[in-house]
Amino acid sequence: MTRRIRALAAATLLAWPLALAGQERPAAASDPARRVAAGPVERPVALGARARPFGTLREQAALRQRWLELRLERVLPRLMREHGVDMWVIPTREYNEDPVFFSLVSPTTMAARRRTIYVFFDRGPEAGIERIAIGGTSQGGLYRVVRDPAARPGAAGAQRRLAEPFGPEQWALLARIVEERDPRAIAVNISHTHAFSDGLTAGEWEQLQAALGPRYLARVVRRELLALQYLEERLPEMLPTYRRMQELAHELIGTAFSNAVISPGTTRTEDVVWWLRERLDTWPARFPAVAEVRGLGLLQGAELVEDRTTRRPATALAARIAGEALRRGVLVLTEGPHANVLAFTPPLTIEEHQLDHALDTLEALLAAG
Repeated sequence: MTRRIRALAAATLLAWPLALAGQERPAAASDPARRVAAGPVERPVALGARARPFGTLREQAALRQRWLELRLERVLPRLMREHGVDMWVIPTREYNEDPVFFSLVSPTTMAARRRTIYVFFDRGPEAGIERIAIGGTSQGGLYRVVRDPAARPGAAGAQRRLAEPFGPEQWALLARIVEERDPRAIAVNISHTHAFSDGLTAGEWEQLQAALGPRYLARVVRRELLALQYLEERLPEMLPTYRRMQELAHELIGTAFSNAVISPGTTRTEDVVWWLRERLDTWPARFPAVAEVRGLGLLQGAELVEDRTTRRPATALAARIAGEALRRGVLVLTEGPHANVLAFTPPLTIEEHQLDHALDTLEALLAAG
């Protein structure tokens, strides 16, 4: 049984990234001729809708490219203004990309090409956000690629263009861009709290400081939620696909915990999962601090708030309950951007009486407030 579960999990992990990843660059919507410029090609036998529920890889890539464009146009300007910054600088290196990198580039971009420095500058509500790439590509026309005018031209496929900057040349170009725009506040991705907002490595930070110089270094600020909120926000246009993804995920989970995989009498994990779900489902009605309980399988989280109307996070209460629970032998985590979610991550082998003890402890602490 264990081998069968591992085989299913391995197949899922291998297949899932391919379900939404494109291997070819999508043609621009304004230039349909590019799709046939190479002439007729031999195509593989088409798979059925069930095998490709989100379309072909090319269709998936085109959809994700459109999402990227909308996020850069709608989400990014609003977040930069909410966080009071008019410039956001993101240097990122190949094989050690910033966590936000893959949400800023086309779905067919697999790496940062040695180094790419992205600069976002707010020119105001009318002109919008200027998007600059020092290194790399335009990501399908979404960024203005900056090169040194004095660089020597070189061959790039069938084209000739200025050589791509690298190393010190990139930092020199960045210094020039910053000085020309004279921003009031420059955001960088450094955080002691959130891993997704802590993508600026020590080496890149040292070189960035040198490039900015004392004048602009004094304007650097840390806006820890800027990267995090950009990553987490979903567009209305994305929801139909995400709903379908969740449906497929639940189908996979249903198969994984069915008789097709589990031998009856050997494991009863599904019973334990439902028992946990049903008990946690009563918490919002029983405890005023619990706004919502959500999760998947044995992985569940209870969101604690000080006020259900405003949803003001109860961070201190969550920390107090987690600390006292630990002293009583129950380990729960505090998760979420405000660390106000009590997270359950028990092993699949946990016994019902162990879950009972853990929940009794947490319910007593919630009742005590």
